[in-house]
Amino acid sequence: MAFHVATSSCGASCRVVVFVVLLAFLQATLLQVAEGRSPSLGASNTPNELAEDRKMATTLHASSYYDASNDGQKVWCVGKPAAEDTYLRKNIDYACGQEGVDCRLIQQGASCFLPNTPIAHASFAMNLYYQKHGRNWWNCHFNNTGLVVFTDPSFGNCKYSADWGI
Repeated sequence: MAFHVATSSCGASCRVVVFVVLLAFLQATLLQVAEGRSPSLGASNTPNELAEDRKMATTLHASSYYDASNDGQKVWCVGKPAAEDTYLRKNIDYACGQEGVDCRLIQQGASCFLPNTPIAHASFAMNLYYQKHGRNWWNCHFNNTGLVVFTDPSFGNCKYSADWGI
């Protein structure tokens, strides 16, 4: 499987976001392969696909959430790089529409506006929602377009929170 990401029109911060998101996707894909499953790239539609996604998310949840709350392990939620822009925009609208999720940092002129891409903005908004709602695996599902990652996706002046209940 190969991905071609056009980064020639964006700066270093865009390439950092793309790298972190691709790294997160690779982490989830390797987990699926290790479990003997076929990697999932898009949004799940069938009950069987959702059940498999819940199983994978539970595995991620079991391996990371306990540590995050007791041992200081930091975790973030980002968008899958293969997710369609339509889904990512819906994620932004949903996450930013929830009480306590402040998406001003992805508005024009703010520290996380650039790169001005659906994946970058969705990842930031999804992480805010995930952190605000307790870092439960289901708070990063977003119709199978979210990934829980252990690598800080922050770049430049754009800082992704890893604080529970922000």
